[in-house]
Amino acid sequence: MNDFLAGTDVTLMVMLTDAGTPLVPDAGSMTYTVRDQEGVAIPGLSGIPITTGPTTFRVSVVVPAINNSIAAEKRFEKRVVTFNYLVGGVGKQQSETYRLTAFLNHIVNGGQVRGFIGVQQHELPDEEIDLMVAYLKVEKVVGLVDLGTALASGTTLELAANEMIRMQAVLDVLPSLKQRIAQSETNGIKGFSRPAIRDFAEVEQKAKDRYADALAETTGRTTDATHTLAVLTQDTDPVTG
Repeated sequence: MNDFLAGTDVTLMVMLTDAGTPLVPDAGSMTYTVRDQEGVAIPGLSGIPITTGPTTFRVSVVVPAINNSIAAEKRFEKRVVTFNYLVGGVGKQQSETYRLTAFLNHIVNGGQVRGFIGVQQHELPDEEIDLMVAYLKVEKVVGLVDLGTALASGTTLELAANEMIRMQAVLDVLPSLKQRIAQSETNGIKGFSRPAIRDFAEVEQKAKDRYADALAETTGRTTDATHTLAVLTQDTDPVTG
């Protein structure tokens, strides 16, 4: 999910597709509706027509800043933009969701997360790295005030707090990463190959160690970074043994 700063205009570029195949809407058939945190259509942003041409398969909409505020009691809110259109007279619907957040005073980015793990951007795109969730998890451990103070300190405390967020983001993406990454890849005359990856236990342990060190630096507290990984077993096949 893409994050945007609350209280600003949000521009969405949307590719119209069905199972990866680009779609061109019938002329005059396309509209969009924006729904708020509660799923209610926002007045003035319901059934808005979009002009398309004979080759249009990508559209752009702007949700004004006035519709992108966050309620005082919330840390974030979502918006759901639903597109309705016809293709050859057949109805199609496609939705895009984005999240609104207050400014989070950290400097962690997707490239830093990928760099620690050693994967490429197309294997782990930015939208699959949820830095806001990582931030909130660290905030829960450190405390809202103490984390804010550390991230604004301009000292090693700030570096440590950012490292906690980075390592938390790493730990959050590792469970699904083995299914994402390629063991080999070729692009023209260029290519690379990796040793077969059985698991990410070593990367996970290093991330936990760095998280523990950063926690100690930020708060003076320590945590056990040697968590035992789950051991999975498989029943013996009664036919093949």
